[in-house]
Amino acid sequence: MPVYSSAGLGDANEHPHPVAADGNARWPQVFFDDTPPASPPAPPDTPGRRFYRVRVTDAAGVLIYDDDSVPIIGTVSGEGGGGGGGVPVDQNALAKTGDVKMKFARAADPADAGWVRCNGGTISKAGAGGSELADASTQKLYEYLWNSHSDLICPVTGGRGTTALDDFNAINKPIALPDMRGRAPFGVDKMGSAASANLIAAAYVDTPIPGPDDKRDTVGAAGGEDDIALATAQMPAHSHDATGVPAGPGGTPPAKVALKASNHGHPLRTSATSTSTNPIDGLGGVALSLDSVSTPPTNTALVPTDLFGKQLGGSGDIAITGNTGSAGGPAGAVAGVSSAHENMPPFMLIQFQIKL
Repeated sequence: MPVYSSAGLGDANEHPHPVAADGNARWPQVFFDDTPPASPPAPPDTPGRRFYRVRVTDAAGVLIYDDDSVPIIGTVSGEGGGGGGGVPVDQNALAKTGDVKMKFARAADPADAGWVRCNGGTISKAGAGGSELADASTQKLYEYLWNSHSDLICPVTGGRGTTALDDFNAINKPIALPDMRGRAPFGVDKMGSAASANLIAAAYVDTPIPGPDDKRDTVGAAGGEDDIALATAQMPAHSHDATGVPAGPGGTPPAKVALKASNHGHPLRTSATSTSTNPIDGLGGVALSLDSVSTPPTNTALVPTDLFGKQLGGSGDIAITGNTGSAGGPAGAVAGVSSAHENMPPFMLIQFQIKL
């Protein structure tokens, strides 16, 4: 079987046999004619040659390597090489329908031949309203998405019919593509194996998939937030130190601090003289004048002199109410919730494409 130095094939491009390596043990590019054999004639639908044999020897003819199952990667126009010409690499040999790849392309750049962008647009046959691509080449991907994913993931405009082929052949029934705009890919939770240790919480999945387990294992389900506002219950338990605040004008306490005395008392303030000859409470010859107490308390029958050596009220603690002042950002729209903060890891933007 002859081999060629160009995808155009032809006698002018045929390599000598055997093909010799250069001084660095490198071989030149090799192309094959993978059309069905002409003799004897093959049926029209016979696929072209799919494999070739590589047999490597040294200069003395000693066998180094022999493999007769190396696949031929041919042109887009045929099963393999297609008789030469065309694009020298068959996209179907490198990727299958539904495969997703990343391309370092600009946002508005069209997808590669045989691919469409994962932009949430739609695909359909020609004239059926597909926004990303309306062409007969979309049939395989249309049927793949229709059969593999529900309307929650890849909805069909106007609802699904009986079969994928019926919907593809209908008018104005495009199917939606995966939408990777502004999203990062995550692996599904089980992926045919046991659940991973790093479970995706069902509550994190926004797509309304029925059942918590299905949410974690549905390809195409989406979730996550660009930013988050913390509620009080989400903050760690903590305390704040209170600091003293100077008294206001005239010695009044700060407006935000109120002292509440509970079950406590104060000693009676007195001044004493020695002009009296009538002992009072055994002190003998000591008369008292009571500061700020000119009349007996309204709830007792005592006279001021009966209060000497006594205490007004009982004893107890003093409770302080108030706050230490506000801290942090402005309050959010919901009471008790702070303003949202960024929730993005380091990232780089890229274009996603899916194989037709």
